[in-house]
Amino acid sequence: MSFVPLQTRTGTFAGEYLRALPDRDVVIWGAGVLGRCLMRQLRAFALPGQRFFFTDSNPALYETRIDDQPVLDLELAMRQAHAGHALLVTAVAGHLKEHAARLVAAGLRADEDFVSYLGLSRPEAVIQVSTRHGDTVDAMPLDTCQAVLAKLKADIPDLFHVDLSGWGEPLDNPCLADIIRATGAIAPCTVTTRLLADKPAIEQALRAAPMQFVVTVDGFDTSYHTNTPDGNWEIFVERLRFVSEMQRQMVGKTEIRLRYNVFRNNDGADFDAMRALCGELGIRMVKAIGYIDPYDTTLRLCETGAVDDPASPQPRRLAWSLREALVWARVDRERPCLCQRIFPVIHSDGSVGICHLYAQPRLHARYMAVDFEALQRLRLAADHCRVCQRYALHRLDVDVLQSRHAIHLIPPPETTHA
Repeated sequence: MSFVPLQTRTGTFAGEYLRALPDRDVVIWGAGVLGRCLMRQLRAFALPGQRFFFTDSNPALYETRIDDQPVLDLELAMRQAHAGHALLVTAVAGHLKEHAARLVAAGLRADEDFVSYLGLSRPEAVIQVSTRHGDTVDAMPLDTCQAVLAKLKADIPDLFHVDLSGWGEPLDNPCLADIIRATGAIAPCTVTTRLLADKPAIEQALRAAPMQFVVTVDGFDTSYHTNTPDGNWEIFVERLRFVSEMQRQMVGKTEIRLRYNVFRNNDGADFDAMRALCGELGIRMVKAIGYIDPYDTTLRLCETGAVDDPASPQPRRLAWSLREALVWARVDRERPCLCQRIFPVIHSDGSVGICHLYAQPRLHARYMAVDFEALQRLRLAADHCRVCQRYALHRLDVDVLQSRHAIHLIPPPETTHA
């Protein structure tokens, strides 16, 4: 097989994009996290007099302001774009085709009157602010994180988003609230947590107002206990209720959601029960596909030929067939890596990982001590990417595979509530 080289940047640079629109307003269709990140990125490179607006499919948002930007009526935004006064940028990831079809039906021209956010460069970075080693925690100090952020901004002026979690539990870092505020000064950030910390840590993080606060969970009650050995269901629910209380108290800029990761043992009735609990608490819930994370284990299974080994417990946990998914991923093996725009991945000890899907290897021991171009060269030359591509793991995304090949890798749950 041939190696598909990584690219240091994909899409059009935000500043270059706006320079081509000197006399037009920019209207972003989608006032969620994606649209808000895009708005902030574009506004940082605005030309003098250039105006920015949101629009949305939800009429309740019209004539309000989000991140201090007006939200236009969608029909008005479409008329402005049709008349050549504005460019509409669609930024609702799950509805791009649907929205494009609506715009074309209204007489708007693709790439002239409207574009998709996918054409813009959206570089992201990961700062894993804490790492658990048994009973001890390696937490990145605040001053180190501030220095990392300053270098990140210099290395990537159009930084789109920063994930403060990686494979760690960010609430373990006692400086997390200050880190969130420092990160928010340069780019939107997300905190993803399993709520393994106490309520004061949760409250401090929420009051620091990250753009997104994601609670991730692998089951409900019994399946939670099975899938989360270091967790306690009763304590988790108590903390989730606290998050709900905080959400009601705070009319802020943080979107709170619960991500329910589906495995073989927690779909159906357990999923429905969690959805009912989130409905009661007023917390938005999203259904996600559970993987063997990080990918180091999946790569090891591929290298040892143990993907179909009955003695390997990890593949049996999945709600989908790893073997079948890899067959379809190999069909796409010559296509680009799905993860390449998320870089650098900076760990709590200051080292740089090669990819946000892997815990190892590390490219460099100290992000602060290496030039960014040199770091990119190290990544491009890394053998690990070649090994990953050998097994098509760079294309192992169940949602992408199902969409591209019109297949169903996940069977329906066996049981569900009436």
